[in-house]
Amino acid sequence: MAALSEITALVFGEQARAWSKRLLSAYELVVPMLESKKEVEQVKGREEGAGWNLQMPVHYPTF
Repeated sequence: MAALSEITALVFGEQARAWSKRLLSAYELVVPMLESKKEVEQVKGREEGAGWNLQMPVHYPTF
């Protein structure tokens, strides 16, 4: 991440470097929260049997 910060400063200036540093810090903070939320939703789905339809219709043969 340090290299990205240096390149940003060289190309766009120090102000852009400060903004990118803040943006990356926020990204690193938010991503783990979103990932843990996905895991919780997956566990809930498994507990509720999401995606499984166990009640299959009965088809008797006709003669």
